[in-house]
Amino acid sequence: MPDDERKPELLKLVAGVAITLVALAVILYQVLPGSSPLTQDKWMFDLASGKLVRAPASEIAPIDGDGTFDYPGLGPGPSVVDASVFTCGDPADIRAGMTAAELEAVGARIGFLTRLTPQSKRAMEAAMRASDAQRDGDAGPDGGTGGTATTVLSALDGRRWVGELSPPAMQIRAAASQPCGDESPPKLTRPS
Repeated sequence: MPDDERKPELLKLVAGVAITLVALAVILYQVLPGSSPLTQDKWMFDLASGKLVRAPASEIAPIDGDGTFDYPGLGPGPSVVDASVFTCGDPADIRAGMTAAELEAVGARIGFLTRLTPQSKRAMEAAMRASDAQRDGDAGPDGGTGGTATTVLSALDGRRWVGELSPPAMQIRAAASQPCGDESPPKLTRPS
């Protein structure tokens, strides 16, 4: 076989090996232990105290904090909700217990807050209990399913909660991701 005829075959072989290596890397990344968004802590915000809270990623907002909060349109409930914290500075400068003013002093801000509606939180907790029961051998009457979660979003003041995909929510998200002073995008952070 002349060299010109072997080039396509060699190219196919190299491409096949490259694809196999990439697939292997993806599989190893998914199977090997390490930090993933589901096992890392997350930022939450206590609307009653006005302070940042560090919590396990498994917590379903809202959770108990320094009091209750009267969510317009949703009623009163636990005061701690999920917080999307952005920074133009060093993420290591962000600590639990900081207020919005203290965050601003280190170049960070809470872009928006999220939580489940009361009905969705109950359904999610039931699904998690069913999942635990299923893992332990008791799937329960619904087979471990729990329905769809409905997330609502608010600016830092918590005065108006809107569906996470609604136009007002998109406006809040756009305001949260305004560029830093040097025009670079802010970094969404997790506790370190």
